[in-house]
Amino acid sequence: MKKDLKKNVSARYFAVGLLAFIIILLPFWLILINSFKSLRESSILGFNLPSKWYLIENYSTVIKKGDFFRGFFNTLFLTITTIPSIVILGSLASWIFARSKSKIISIIYYVTISSILIPPAVVTSVKVLKILHIYGSYLGIILFYIGTLLSFSIFFTTGFIKSIPKELEEAARIDGCTNIQVFFIIILPLLKPIIVTVAIFLTLSIWNDFIWPFYLLKGDASNTLVLGLYRFVSSGERSINWHLVFADLILVNAPLFIAYFFAQRMIISGIMGGAVKQ
Repeated sequence: MKKDLKKNVSARYFAVGLLAFIIILLPFWLILINSFKSLRESSILGFNLPSKWYLIENYSTVIKKGDFFRGFFNTLFLTITTIPSIVILGSLASWIFARSKSKIISIIYYVTISSILIPPAVVTSVKVLKILHIYGSYLGIILFYIGTLLSFSIFFTTGFIKSIPKELEEAARIDGCTNIQVFFIIILPLLKPIIVTVAIFLTLSIWNDFIWPFYLLKGDASNTLVLGLYRFVSSGERSINWHLVFADLILVNAPLFIAYFFAQRMIISGIMGGAVKQ
């Protein structure tokens, strides 16, 4: 009986692993292997190894002609200026939502997180930024990201804070801590797993975003990585150079793979913590 059960479990794991391989690893392998091929071989879009490896040439071409470093630093700037603001503001709001027993605060919470399901309107967003005279600037898109992604941070962090015992806060207040001190000394350090999780997901959203930089930023000097990739691909000269397109895709997503590799345990811990008591 136990042997049959183990066989069934093993078969299920094998089936799940095979499905994951087909859905995730095969497309990744297609992109990776074709990034080392010549133009002629990459146009076939095959899974086979290249007859001649272009280990450096394709990537160096993308870096030089695709203006990669400018896009990288622009995207990095948007990320490191937006994520901390969303995380801190989201954590403060989540703490209030998690601890308050007011019905009004509860209604505000549900209205806030409902924006996760409601996509922002392009025309309205552009119009508002133009009225504020920040359209086409980094400040405009940073404020836009904060406004649209804050609800995501609040949704995950609120559930995590509810799992933190209130006695810790009460003990800190007895010792003379103010509410701000309670948050930054007691609550914020305990939020490390969920903060890392939220930061990673928000980084994915901003790093891979094409639509909003396309509409809200102006000029080649403001190109993000994905926007630079689009212009690199859509230019007439390189529109069919799939080996360069795949090399660019690898370079664009490499920082995300590295970040996930080092933070995957915290990401899983944060997701599990954020799922409780919603």
